[in-house]
Amino acid sequence: MNKGNILVIGKYNKRKEVEHLLALRGISYFSIDHIAENEENIRIKINQGCRQILICGGDGTINESVNYLMCFPKEIRRKIGIGIIPCGRANDFARELNIPEEAGLALERIFNKRVKFVDLIKVNHKYMVSGGGFGLPAEVILSMEGSPKKDKLFSSLLGGFVYSLFVTNLILFGYEGIKIKRKNYSILGILNQGNIGKKFNLSPNSKNDDGYFEVCFVEGPSGVFKDIKNLKKIVAGNYFKGKKNRIDKIKKIKLSFDKENYFMGDGEILCKDKDFSISIAPKELGFFH
Repeated sequence: MNKGNILVIGKYNKRKEVEHLLALRGISYFSIDHIAENEENIRIKINQGCRQILICGGDGTINESVNYLMCFPKEIRRKIGIGIIPCGRANDFARELNIPEEAGLALERIFNKRVKFVDLIKVNHKYMVSGGGFGLPAEVILSMEGSPKKDKLFSSLLGGFVYSLFVTNLILFGYEGIKIKRKNYSILGILNQGNIGKKFNLSPNSKNDDGYFEVCFVEGPSGVFKDIKNLKKIVAGNYFKGKKNRIDKIKKIKLSFDKENYFMGDGEILCKDKDFSISIAPKELGFFH
C-alpha cells in the first residue's frame, strides 16, 4: 500500500482504530463516516489519484461503497484496490475472502497487496456483491428494520446470530414467502457465494469470480416443522442434495410478479418492484484479501 491517497470509510470506533494503525506506519489518509454525505469530496479524491479504499463496516457499508464506485468509468475502477476491515453483524463478504475481524490482522492482508477481482450481481439499477433474494430473506430485513428500538439494541448485542433469531421467529409466527407462476417458495435466492446471513449456506459451490450466479428455489411456506427441517438443511449446506430441489447456475434472468416485491441484497433492502432484471457483472472490482 502506498503512503497517502488512502480513503477510509466507515463506522467511527473501528475507523478510529484503523486510523491509529495507519498513523503508526506513517501512512496518511482521508477519512469519512458515510459516502452519501461526502460524495463530492470522494469524487475529488479519486479523480486526484486515490487508488486505495478501506471500508470499516459490514455488508451494508460494502454495498453502499460498491454502488458508489460503479458510477466511475471502468478504467478508473480497475485501478482501485478495496480493503475491508470487518465490523458488521454477519460480515458475509469479508468471511468469503477469509479476512480476519481483528483490525490489525485485516490491515496486514491489505498491506500484502493481493487483489482479487470479483463479480457483482446487478439487480435492476443496483449492485450487490455477496447474495440475497426474495421472500424470507427480504422479510427478515424488513422485520429487523421495523422492530422497536429496544429490540434493535438487543439485536445489536447478538451480532450475526440476530438473523437466525428473526428467521426462526418468522417461521414460528408466519411469513409470506414469494409466489412465482402460482407456485409458492419460502426463498428465491440469488447467490454470488455460499453463505449469507452468517449461518445460511444456500449454495455451497458458488464462486464470486466465475462469471455466474446461482438461483436457488426453496419450497415453502410448508408449516413450522417442515420449514425448520429445511432451515437445518440450509445451515448444513445440503438442502439442494435432493433431486427435486432446484438450483440454477446462470448469467442473467428476468422475473415478473403480480405485485411489487422486496429484494434483499448484502443484508439490505436493495429495491422493490414488480419486474426484475438480474445479471452478472464479471470481475468489476478488486478487493485486497
